Amino acid sequence: MNLKTVSIVIIIFILRVIISSFLKLIYKLGKYKCVNKFYKKIADGLYFSSVIGLTLESYLEFLISTWFTLTQPINGQNGDIISLSISCVIAFLALIFLPVSSIWMIFQDTKTLLKKRIEKTWGELYYDVKIKTAPQRAFRISHGIKALVFVLASFLLRENNCLQIEVILILNLCFIIYIGSIRPLIWVFDNKLELFNTTYISMIFIFSIVYSDFYDIKVGEDTLGMISIALIAFFILINILIVFY
Repeated sequence: MNLKTVSIVIIIFILRVIISSFLKLIYKLGKYKCVNKFYKKIADGLYFSSVIGLTLESYLEFLISTWFTLTQPINGQNGDIISLSISCVIAFLALIFLPVSSIWMIFQDTKTLLKKRIEKTWGELYYDVKIKTAPQRAFRISHGIKALVFVLASFLLRENNCLQIEVILILNLCFIIYIGSIRPLIWVFDNKLELFNTTYISMIFIFSIVYSDFYDIKVGEDTLGMISIALIAFFILINILIVFY
């Protein structure tokens, strides 16, 4: 999901909120049953489930777009003000709403999370995650920390590319250990796919060390570059096949 798609989804969500609020007002004024039925259909799970699903789906894009917007000077134009306003909302969802919700989920027991009212509201947080133990329920917050550290390392450590690569490699290694030992996802295939993707990305970053300041002898860069391109192409191909499969 790219940033344009995220913007479209946000606009649709705002329209749903406006329409549902309008229908609720009409129902209170006239008590029309057909209006109330239509309102419930639109508003069902809107205010929490939709927000959670959108934030989970676009979490990395939210972090990147927020960084770019908040680090750029504001010229006072309408476009800049609107962009800043949207970025503040996105930053709230990515840095406060989702982390707090994920931490809240860790401290809930299985019976609480399986209640219909809780599942209807917060189900997007754990629809594909095991919830029997706290480490399993910690998948969302650990995944969010991984994305946040990745973005911070990418932008804050640009001047020290070797340290940047090391931080990302350690981060991926910790996540591989977590997935491999806890296996937090419900489906076995999803756990294996998560391990495969994280391991593959780590391999690509290991090859990137050759292009960092750590490696002074500029020999074999072309060969390793072609190998990296082949690995990335194979990685993309595998994921595309999985999507269509």
